[in-house]
Amino acid sequence: MIDYIADKYKIDRSRICMVGDRLDTDIVFGNSNGCVSCLTLSGVTTEEKYLSAGNNIKARLQSAHPSPLPPLFVP
Repeated sequence: MIDYIADKYKIDRSRICMVGDRLDTDIVFGNSNGCVSCLTLSGVTTEEKYLSAGNNIKARLQSAHPSPLPPLFVP
C-alpha cells in the first residue's frame, strides 16, 4: 500500500504519516515502512499502555486529541 501511494504521488516515504490508535498494527505498519507514525490516544491504545515499561513500540508523534487535525507533539 505504501509503495503504491509513494509511487503514484511521487512522495518520499519519510513524508507520509501513518495515523492510528493501535500500536500493534497502525504504528508498526508506519514504522516498518519508513513513514512518520502518529499515535492517537482516542481509541484502542491508552496512554497508560503506551507509556508502560512493557511497551517497546513507539510512535514518532502522539496526540490525545480526537480531532482529524490534532495538535501534535514529539514525545
